[in-house]
Amino acid sequence: MSPEPFSETKFERIQSGLECTVVMLSELEDSFRLDPEFYKKKYVLFERWAMKHPHTFIKNEAAFARKGIFDINAHEYTSEGVPFVRISNLKNMFIDGFNMAYISDNADKLNPKTHLSMGDVVLSKTGEPAASIVNLPECNTSQDIIAIKLKKKASIIAEYLVAFFNTEEGKSALERRFTGNVQMHLNLTECKEKIPIPLFSIEFQNYIKGLINKANKAFVKADEELTLAMNKLDLAIDSVSSIPNVTQQMLPANNVSIKNFSDVCESKRLDAEYYQNKYYVIESYLSSLPTTTINNEFKLIKNNPSKYYAYSGTIGVVKTKQLTHFGIDDSVEDFIKVKDLSVSGLSLLKKKDVVFASMGVGSLGKVGMFTGDGEYTTDSTLKIYRAKDTCRVLPEVLLVYLGSRWAQELIYRYVVGSTGIINIYDTDINKIPVPLLNHDDQIDIANHITNFYSYKNLANKFLKLATYYIDFAISKSEEEANFAIKNQ
Repeated sequence: MSPEPFSETKFERIQSGLECTVVMLSELEDSFRLDPEFYKKKYVLFERWAMKHPHTFIKNEAAFARKGIFDINAHEYTSEGVPFVRISNLKNMFIDGFNMAYISDNADKLNPKTHLSMGDVVLSKTGEPAASIVNLPECNTSQDIIAIKLKKKASIIAEYLVAFFNTEEGKSALERRFTGNVQMHLNLTECKEKIPIPLFSIEFQNYIKGLINKANKAFVKADEELTLAMNKLDLAIDSVSSIPNVTQQMLPANNVSIKNFSDVCESKRLDAEYYQNKYYVIESYLSSLPTTTINNEFKLIKNNPSKYYAYSGTIGVVKTKQLTHFGIDDSVEDFIKVKDLSVSGLSLLKKKDVVFASMGVGSLGKVGMFTGDGEYTTDSTLKIYRAKDTCRVLPEVLLVYLGSRWAQELIYRYVVGSTGIINIYDTDINKIPVPLLNHDDQIDIANHITNFYSYKNLANKFLKLATYYIDFAISKSEEEANFAIKNQ
């Protein structure tokens, strides 16, 4: 049998199974970039598709698109004022207010060119692609953010733009425009001029906007439930305390503390921060309560799956980046295979497991609870607390308590390490007293947390639908996407 003659059809068939792209000289970027990563198949295929369909660019639609304030330092942050959006605030297509920094009104007025309001758009300029809609009345932005305000007569809607940048195609289009070696940066000029944005009908864009708005309302409801749970914790602690109204007292501003040498020997700590007066006020208050410790009530589980990572696995690996404000994001990047589970000794997450981040600047102290959807394990930076049969503290209560100001202060008291590598030892976590609240109060807190997760899941459902229908319109057509929407 004679071999099949070489042809363009055969060449395309060979290519289809390989991660390679053939690019003509005429298709090279103006800058004549020759780095192979820039011409990844997914990048080139989307751009070729976009060029054949109606599209636009940010430069055509934005009143301005510029990076945030450059000359402002962390010591200029204030406890209140104008929200100052940083990369860590870009979560789930919205601005997450957890750990929000603020700048003074005066600092904001000195930087009017990056001042944004409700409905504007922010992109991550460093690290990795991220896009969010501004869901705050006003804010300003840091230098690692690209602030975008669309024109009043723009042909794209802000919510649609954000949803597009959160699709696989949109994230890839942003990712392609990141440059640098040690730290990658989104090229602002290329972001404005080179990323094609599919131009679907206003009716389709408005449908996407409606999904985003529904998600925002659900997130607001979730935050309300979490606030009720946190407030209930404070009230419940106060009700069993022998010292009334302590939850309303301010922690001491005076940080001068005189200790005996024996105290230093006992704690084995020489750092002055460890002996701040606020810790003794908190300990004194908590000592007036009936308390227990985490190791008395919960089993500690630690995993280390790194050598079993696989791109095609079915069990997701949750890392600190997936641990959000009291939640766990299921958009994992690493997996393990089922066959490796038995030989690895890894434990899968179970419903109502409390997951705690014990390492990393900006991550240590984060806490979430697994709600039981899907199969996941954790990496070595996370600790799993699973209720024992004799547990007297509901997992929801432990979740809220570990995220409370009381526990967070004590957690950071015991932190060790420096230069970005910090952690807390298991023995020190077990020194933190956990209040034993009455059963009715615990049930009340648990109900609020159940509602919190229900609203979060609903919000995420709307966000996934928004990106799904944009993906559908790109891969099929807008007409078929609209048909799917009508028949969902």
